[in-house]
Amino acid sequence: MTTILEALREIAAMPEAAIWAEGGKLQLRGIPRRLVPVLAKHKAEVLALLEEPKGAWVRCGDCVHFQPGEPLPAQSLGRCKLTSTGLPPAPVKGYRACFPMAPRQCNDYEIKERTP
Repeated sequence: MTTILEALREIAAMPEAAIWAEGGKLQLRGIPRRLVPVLAKHKAEVLALLEEPKGAWVRCGDCVHFQPGEPLPAQSLGRCKLTSTGLPPAPVKGYRACFPMAPRQCNDYEIKERTP
């Protein structure tokens, strides 16, 4: 029988395979059928691995609260929709403005849904 660690290692080596969390559910693409029961059995652990822990180092551009700036949305200073000033919520650890790629720790970070 395949362990969860063996299954995840095998999946990591498959360029066409993907696992992501969406609405508390595991989403799978390109996963061999024989590994699906292993993932289902360990769903809670896999979901925990996929979730961003609160206070982790993150980037504003990956957050649902980030509003891109102009003229270059991927590079320009943006705003955080959670605050009236548009600056990241306090306490701030890391870059003090909302650049999309600037690393920071944020307890209010919520990852955007990823499209595989």
